[in-house]
Amino acid sequence: MSRHPARATVAGRPAVGDDARFCTDLTAAGYGSVTGVDFSLPALYQCQRYLAAAQPEHERQAARRAVSLVGGDLLRLPFRRQSFDLVLDKATLDGIIGDGSAEAAERGVAALCALWHVCAPHGALAVITLLEDPVVAALVTFFLKGGRDARVEGCADE
Repeated sequence: MSRHPARATVAGRPAVGDDARFCTDLTAAGYGSVTGVDFSLPALYQCQRYLAAAQPEHERQAARRAVSLVGGDLLRLPFRRQSFDLVLDKATLDGIIGDGSAEAAERGVAALCALWHVCAPHGALAVITLLEDPVVAALVTFFLKGGRDARVEGCADE
């Protein structure tokens, strides 16, 4: 039996550059179903090409079985409530909140709410960010003021 939940989604930018690898990494780690979501159709096509050419062969086979790609707006995700055991956002908040305006911060909190909406009750919402001040403020607003548990982990530059 896998120690990982069955369903994961990579919301926002799963198909840009090396980010497409998240889909195959999650299947290789034991997630039975991975859904990549991106607003950009060209980015989704790029991800399809990556998955079709994934090396080694076992990644390609796992991706064909377990990965689905969906076009969608982060603020209006096309999934039912509590659909995923793991919801992973990589750098989307940095783009949404980039200028630090009050409107951008509101959009960032709304995006976190949308991601949380599709996260299962005992699931996890993971956010990978550069931790610029406006993004940190949105995360604090969402997690701490919303009464949600949060854990912050960083990685040191090498």
